[in-house]
Amino acid sequence: QLGENVGGFSAHPRRVNTDLWRKVAAGRAHTCGINHTGQLICFGANDVGQLGREGSSRSASLTPVAMAIPVQDVCVSEDYTCAIDGHSELYCFGQDFQNRVSFTPGEISAESNWQAVVCGPNHLCARNLRDEIWCTGEEEGFPGGSGGSLVALVFVQISADSISLGLSHSCVVNSTGELWCYGSNFFGQIKDTQTQAFPVGVQVEPQRTWRSVAAGLFHTCAIDSQNALFC
Repeated sequence: QLGENVGGFSAHPRRVNTDLWRKVAAGRAHTCGINHTGQLICFGANDVGQLGREGSSRSASLTPVAMAIPVQDVCVSEDYTCAIDGHSELYCFGQDFQNRVSFTPGEISAESNWQAVVCGPNHLCARNLRDEIWCTGEEEGFPGGSGGSLVALVFVQISADSISLGLSHSCVVNSTGELWCYGSNFFGQIKDTQTQAFPVGVQVEPQRTWRSVAAGLFHTCAIDSQNALFC
């Protein structure tokens, strides 16, 4: 995960080679980054193809992923990686929501108009060039889902300015500053109530206007219009 062949743990920051980097994303046991030339480089675990290369052995080698052209965005989840290339096309590799494994990048959308992508453990969302957000994955924790059943890799548009994906819940802030969350509430990650799930979504603290939200595995934090932080 640290990009070098040394044993044990590191309690101090170590520089990963001498390259310059634009973006980095870390998953369960692998890391991917975009360097200054737009190359997508991944290292760490590859048991389900999340490095975008053949073979299931982990690797500390900073070898570029076989993308045809430079990459502009990347996101990483537990067992998969997605990237948007310079033609605004969306590619993913690793183990998807239906437990299918791909060791090489494959385009997962016929559209060629993506600008940003967010990976969650059980679903992913991407923003297109029209600033629309589209999502795909398991319906539990999926904005607009009915709960529980599995969605094929078909994108569904949601109304949101920003979105964050947890393990089994998702939260969005829309254009009017409303905060909506969907999915599991088993740990109170959505609302202080005995309701264990909100498959069709619930508005959180409607008396407030929200700026941004971050969904963790089992908790949620958000910043309101007064820059106050709530968790």
